[in-house]
Amino acid sequence: MERMDYMGIIRRAWNTTWRYKILWLFGLFAGAGGSGNNFNWNRGSGSGNSTSSGFGSTEQLTNRLAPYLPLIITAAVFVALLSIVLFVLTFAAQGGLIHLVRENEEGRPIRAGDGWREGFKRWGRVFLIDFLVGLPIILLVIVVGLVFAASIPAIVLGGRGLDIGSASGAAIGALGAGIGGLCFAILLFVVFAIAYSIVFGTVAQLALRYGVLHDMPAVQSLKQGWRDFWGKRGAVLMYLVMWATGTVYGVVVGIVLALIVAPAVVLGIAGVWPAVVGLGVLALALAMVPAAIYGAFSSAAWTIFFRRMTGAEQVAAAVAPTGGYPAAPMPPAPMGAPMPAAPAAPPVVPSPPAPPEASVLPAPLGEALPREG
Repeated sequence: MERMDYMGIIRRAWNTTWRYKILWLFGLFAGAGGSGNNFNWNRGSGSGNSTSSGFGSTEQLTNRLAPYLPLIITAAVFVALLSIVLFVLTFAAQGGLIHLVRENEEGRPIRAGDGWREGFKRWGRVFLIDFLVGLPIILLVIVVGLVFAASIPAIVLGGRGLDIGSASGAAIGALGAGIGGLCFAILLFVVFAIAYSIVFGTVAQLALRYGVLHDMPAVQSLKQGWRDFWGKRGAVLMYLVMWATGTVYGVVVGIVLALIVAPAVVLGIAGVWPAVVGLGVLALALAMVPAAIYGAFSSAAWTIFFRRMTGAEQVAAAVAPTGGYPAAPMPPAPMGAPMPAAPAAPPVVPSPPAPPEASVLPAPLGEALPREG
């Protein structure tokens, strides 16, 4: 395999992303995986002399919420349906974005309808690939959570033993064991997460494109991506290149958002809430637009790399410079076939003899010649 031009891939991906703004919409939804809305409903009570907690007794709380029950149920159903729609859109956008970049690379026009059609057709496969790749991380989080939960009693008992002063040796031992177990669990999680993200983050990118572009099932796509990862086909270097670009993107966006959030905090302390709301909307917009652009760019870069890695880029090389479809090549002559013989020259036809003159024509047979005299 020829040497991979990673900087050329990055430039081509950026040019494609910047030229076709419709890809930003797909990038916005494709990069929204794992995001959610977390609302904190635990607000402090404003009354200082209340004899009951917060909202009072359960019966009083029920009576207060009863008039708003239809509205609460409607809002809950709306949020649930919206969550389902966004969940499906996240995976459909990933597949549609991969498909649209392939269309552009092969010289076909980019249409949003085609992207959503292909994305919804394969959203289940994209979800299954992402789920299978993320399943070990989910299990690891559960294990770390259990270790953390088991370490809390040891830390609490050790702290109480130190406060009381009794059984100091056992208390110090329990406290050390709890803190040590917690630190080990955190260290294990960090090391495993970094190694896992490099290996299976790369495998997932390749598997997604096998599933969408080559129409492979999820498990087979992951197997092929695993073989490509260990086949030293340049995927690890591509992952590191994209990690570097992502780091630069994160630093730049973080600096810009910090320049907006810092004045918002100062204005919030001063009580200027309209300005705080305006800066919050601006910060949200500045966070969403770069996220959409970078999501489209990252997917485009991986798709272009995948096509070059698998040899599909040869098809794009046959596209005419004007951007049209590649011309169908003439089929080659079969090997060993003899050249056809030249056609034979037409036979030479002799010209007919000239007719004799009338004075020398012989007399017909049986006819007497005239006598003289």
